[in-house]
Amino acid sequence: MINLKFFERFEKHHKSFIFSIIFLIITAGILFVMETIAPGSFGEITGMAWTKVNITKANFTICTFSLEPGWNLVSFHCVPSGMPRDDAFDSISSTYNYIFAYERRYDEWYAYNPSLPSHYTQNLNYIEREQGYWLNMNQQDVFFYNGTRKFDNEIKLFSGWNQVGYPTPNEKIINESLESIEDNCVVVRMYNASSSQWLYYNCTSGLGTLNYTFPDYGYWIYMWVNMSGTDTWVINW
Repeated sequence: MINLKFFERFEKHHKSFIFSIIFLIITAGILFVMETIAPGSFGEITGMAWTKVNITKANFTICTFSLEPGWNLVSFHCVPSGMPRDDAFDSISSTYNYIFAYERRYDEWYAYNPSLPSHYTQNLNYIEREQGYWLNMNQQDVFFYNGTRKFDNEIKLFSGWNQVGYPTPNEKIINESLESIEDNCVVVRMYNASSSQWLYYNCTSGLGTLNYTFPDYGYWIYMWVNMSGTDTWVINW
């Protein structure tokens, strides 16, 4: 949070107009705004009001990671949810073949193929930071996006397989990372495209080849079939 040094508003009489001058002094600089209020007939200064407010600073972060030819299971922690697909993928616009995402809530796959003609209906139009994606590349490339991060993330998980993202730039020991869903989590899988290898973690036994959750990867999480309702994976690191 950035504390606004002060927010001063004053109104003064000048002939038949009142001018309201607002100026904000912030750590990064000064912003001046002047507005003209409708004419009026006043005989004296109306007074001065002081207000102190807080401004939340954007948490800027950069996504940059290598993509291998073929399939990559990825996520984008720096891309704001609801970002148009073409804006998010500008850095790899000529090197990816198609992208898929599975939404467990609706038991539905979403897809986009940039080489298809425009008259084809495609349903993967926006990128969500909480979602995992299968991204197919025609050559090796580097994804880059200069965006923002969100600190308190919650991902709703449903019984069965969930394809999810990892909306943080920080890795974490896997049993600590999954603490909020440990009662209903069965297994977690991550695909490492650089080694063409699946890694896994068994939530019940605590065993497996996946020891950390890592940024920039997508994950498949299997939740108990007889789970009541949904569970929430809390990611706040």
